[in-house]
Amino acid sequence: MKNNAVRFLSALLCLLTAASAAAACGEESSSPPSGAGSDETTAVTEAETEPPSDLEIRAMTPDDLPESDFGGRAMRILACDYAGIEFTAEEQTGDVIEDAVYARNRDVTERFNFGIEHILKPYGEVSQTLAKSVQSGDDAYDLVSNHVIEMGNCAMKGYLIDWGGLPHVDVSKPWWNSSSFENLSVHDRAFLLVGSLNTHFLKTTYCVYFNKRLVDNYGFGNMYRLVWDGKWTIDRQGEMITGTWQDLNGNSKADVEDFFGASSNSTSYATTYIYSSGLTTVSKDGEGIPVLDMDQDRFALLTEKVYKLFYENGSFYCATDWSTHGDIFKDKRGIFYNCTFSLALGALREFDDDFGMIPYPKFDEAQEKYYSMSDGSHTISGVPKTITDPEFVGVAAEALCAEAWKQILPAMYEVALKTKFTRDSESIEMIDMINDNVIVDFGFVFADYNGMGFTLSNLMGSKKSDFASYYAKNSAKWEKQLAKVVASFEENG
Repeated sequence: MKNNAVRFLSALLCLLTAASAAAACGEESSSPPSGAGSDETTAVTEAETEPPSDLEIRAMTPDDLPESDFGGRAMRILACDYAGIEFTAEEQTGDVIEDAVYARNRDVTERFNFGIEHILKPYGEVSQTLAKSVQSGDDAYDLVSNHVIEMGNCAMKGYLIDWGGLPHVDVSKPWWNSSSFENLSVHDRAFLLVGSLNTHFLKTTYCVYFNKRLVDNYGFGNMYRLVWDGKWTIDRQGEMITGTWQDLNGNSKADVEDFFGASSNSTSYATTYIYSSGLTTVSKDGEGIPVLDMDQDRFALLTEKVYKLFYENGSFYCATDWSTHGDIFKDKRGIFYNCTFSLALGALREFDDDFGMIPYPKFDEAQEKYYSMSDGSHTISGVPKTITDPEFVGVAAEALCAEAWKQILPAMYEVALKTKFTRDSESIEMIDMINDNVIVDFGFVFADYNGMGFTLSNLMGSKKSDFASYYAKNSAKWEKQLAKVVASFEENG
């Protein structure tokens, strides 16, 4: 999706630049106005030929929606409460992101004359609420945005319609994540879709933080150069941190009060190594049907690498809880830290050491690109099958998503992540690199919290490294799960 957007914007930029240049050439044959100085002429020429900014290009990108007046009706959005900012901002507060959401809502609702009714609930209750509504045939909601795996279960139960059949929704546009449409579909029918509506997707994308002072102290060199040179690998990280553990509390054992080379949650944060290694768990056969497709040899090697890093290195702290690994980095007792972009938006805003952000390490140097994933808590959107006005829902969803891409993501990505909360321009380049290659895997989304996409989470969480036995024990169950998902799509398509 990101690559499509980049190509689209680049092409548009070329056209606009060419047009500006042509206009400038056409004016060169005319004499300047009497009395005009050369400096003034140069300034005018430079202003006229300056290429448009990314924000200007975005603003000029047409959404191709028809002019419509929906008579003040409400777009009813059912969503999880932890990601409420994706849709709701009651007033301008001075917060960059909240104000962008407010402006997006104002512009879209005024243009098409409708309102937004935002129903927020805990993510488990979102699924229950949707189920009750659909089962009773009640047209109560126009859009649902919730935890991706919860939404996967809702899709399987037939509560949602195919995005591809909704009028005016164009998944080729840069504000939709076309890879989610492609990877989560069966026979081109997709009941789930990630778009710029789902700003939580960006917030929960995984990266590795590093403390720049500690990296310098340990003589690790330029981390950004290591990444650009393609040498930032799982093995290399293990080599770098070996021997860095320090027994700060003097009890002769490695525990949460000590200094470590790296820290991480051992379950969810381990899952990312599957995708950062360029692997997925499911592929499509010749008929577009998802099938189990795990490279067993590479998965076995990956499991050994991550196990060695987590549990045999001696300088890597990991635990199944959600706080102690982060406390180590925030207390400046850790060099590297596996986490998501949201850390830069929150806990590290007051961090007084310089830090950098880089991708998860590659499997090996032969791997061409760095990849990542968004955490399982990220939101994804669906449309209830009980809607009675698809024309309205299609226009409203497309407009809200397009304007999120034009207004909210620039505010969040360009200002919040890059300028306001990060510390150096190289991390900006790293964020771009990571977001260009975020993988959405069918085998993770439709795994019901315990399928093939959770392989490393389950193995590392239980401190096991025998992938072959784990695969042999579970592969038949996974194939059955996939068949169940495909059958549900066929039945509800």
